[in-house]
Amino acid sequence: MKYINAPRFLPGVLTSMHKILALETSTEFGSVALLADRSVLCECGFGGGITHTERMLPAIEWVLGRSRVRRNEISAVAVGIGPGSFTGLRIGLTTGKGLAWALQLPLIGISSLQALTANLSSSLEDICSMLDARKGELYWGRYRFERGTCVSLADERVSPLRRAYEEFPGPAVFIGTGAVRYRSEIESLWGERARFADPLDAFPRAGRTGLLAWERLSRGEHDDLRTLLPHYLRKSEAEMARPEISLEALKTKGGNPNGE
Repeated sequence: MKYINAPRFLPGVLTSMHKILALETSTEFGSVALLADRSVLCECGFGGGITHTERMLPAIEWVLGRSRVRRNEISAVAVGIGPGSFTGLRIGLTTGKGLAWALQLPLIGISSLQALTANLSSSLEDICSMLDARKGELYWGRYRFERGTCVSLADERVSPLRRAYEEFPGPAVFIGTGAVRYRSEIESLWGERARFADPLDAFPRAGRTGLLAWERLSRGEHDDLRTLLPHYLRKSEAEMARPEISLEALKTKGGNPNGE
């Protein structure tokens, strides 16, 4: 298959009607959004035990229909690349790549932790975004908003909560599914240095993914459709059980460590 990635815009030049279709599937709550410029025209969330595979394409059609936008009017595709659920990320990235290839659009990968952090875009404090990685671990990152831009203060990590505390004793605002699940432990470790976001903001949202993608597009940036992979942060059970599984082998399975 030959990949085509031909942006329909001049680098650094965006019009007010530049439309971005954004996908976010890193957690059990998935979402699709359509943006025009920096405005979210429509956003659809799905979860509740229904798989992202079943909901993704219908959600895309619903969002486009409600916005009265045809597929050939989309200017770019944005997708959350993790960290998060291996299967969820594979579904989102595969769908995003398929749309970008079919419509010959630029593809922009966005950190799901950064999209989560963007739920607190008006915060003046350091933010610690945490997604539940299960097995007693968290995906987490530290961020700060400077002049409206989300700035990463350290590499994104996966670790037990205590390791996060040792590396970052705060103070900070905690947000995400990990912050909700481990709130009592965070309060014990960080004490008064910990504040918490509203639990309703605990998931990355496609609308935020699209806004972050808009910032990258405004600088003329996008990703290579052929090489963009999910940001898993840790090995899958298959890799740990069979260390001979190589990155190249994973790529042949669509970038999915589970080999599904």
